[in-house]
Amino acid sequence: MRLSPSLFVSWIIAIVLTLTVFNQSKWKDRAVLQHDMYVYYSYLPATFIYHDLSFQFMTDLPEDDKRELWTLTAPNGGKVQKMTMGMAMMYTPFFGLAHLTAYLMNEPMDGYSWVYHFFMAMSALAFAIAAMFIQRKLLLMYFEDKVVALTLLALALGTNYYYYSTSEGPMSHIHNFFLISLFAWQIIKWLKDFHWQNAGLAALTFGLIVLIRPVNGIVILIPLLYSVRSIAEFVLRIKDVFSHYYQVLMMLGLIALVLFPQLWYWHSNTGDWIYYSYNEEGFFFNNPQILKGLLGYRKGWLVYAPVMGFSMVGMLVLWSRIPASKFKWVIPVYLGLHLFIIFSWWCWWYGGGFGARPMIDATAILSIPLAAFFALMMKQKFRSISCTFLVVAFVGLNLFQTMQYRRGIIHWDSMTQETYWLILGEINYPPGYSESLKTPDYDGAKKGEIEE
Repeated sequence: MRLSPSLFVSWIIAIVLTLTVFNQSKWKDRAVLQHDMYVYYSYLPATFIYHDLSFQFMTDLPEDDKRELWTLTAPNGGKVQKMTMGMAMMYTPFFGLAHLTAYLMNEPMDGYSWVYHFFMAMSALAFAIAAMFIQRKLLLMYFEDKVVALTLLALALGTNYYYYSTSEGPMSHIHNFFLISLFAWQIIKWLKDFHWQNAGLAALTFGLIVLIRPVNGIVILIPLLYSVRSIAEFVLRIKDVFSHYYQVLMMLGLIALVLFPQLWYWHSNTGDWIYYSYNEEGFFFNNPQILKGLLGYRKGWLVYAPVMGFSMVGMLVLWSRIPASKFKWVIPVYLGLHLFIIFSWWCWWYGGGFGARPMIDATAILSIPLAAFFALMMKQKFRSISCTFLVVAFVGLNLFQTMQYRRGIIHWDSMTQETYWLILGEINYPPGYSESLKTPDYDGAKKGEIEE
């Protein structure tokens, strides 16, 4: 049986991601879970091993784990985690496998031994691979197979999707990409025939999207604006959706079911059903740093994932008469809101990381205009060859820069224009490297002071 180009590329991506994860084998040093990932994960051992969601058990953990796992103190004195439990829900099947494996292998069943790190790496890998196959199904609804193949290649290996699938997989971004892809696919299928199964899966997925990262709730724009061309059609869409009110009620119930454990946890530990756990950290909507977030050398999305520039051009293509033109209002409105919200965050560069990591979530939707651009280019042989060559070149650049980041040459938070051009093509630290860096002023940024 001959594989189609898109299926072939999907399997190649799966193999590359798998080989990379096992080549690094970060679980051997218990280095899979770090920083924010420890907090995402902490609900699982607290619930299933220590039976203590007040997190008093932390005092008995080894020092290395105790340093990574922190809690905040609520006004009533209760202990609460900074991050929500959505990621813990995504990890749960793999946590169960880890606990069983630890038992069978006679390894420590403490939730933090290397076995648990191994299965958390497998969780990210599984969702990263599954997301590509879901994206394939979504894109094939509108584009030819060879276009889909090129789009998947660009997304998986031409952006920081590759790094976050293989090196910091338990972060939220790959799981968000998976969920948003699944939601888009299911909600569009639901709008076509209003099947209960699609409604239920879309609702559960949306609940997890909101629970993991509330700002990603703007994906609700998809059912509201998909295939809508005027205000009159928007009103008809609302009426059409709510004419299936039994399904809408079921969807709201499923969303509430997903969110309730978090509300209960907050109420149990803080006394409030809704609790803001980020304290002095917040948004400055009066001063979004969109230009820096897109083009800045510190973490600019298009600087470290330039292949996505094709997606920006592709939004113009959506206004032509192609099947994907049904997204012509969804994509620009969604992208505008997403950029405004994420780059209004006090730490618009999002601390340590490779590139603009919150944009990984958005690429699950921006794959549509990216494919639209490729579809236009592939209508003529010379343009098709040129486009393919550029994608391959951008994939090569991304893989090289990923290697630079892993070696610390691309700095996690202090890159400047001078540093970027100084290290271009370098595999070792060049002279003048340290002097070219600029450490962000985190304290000032929390107060709303502009951080260059």
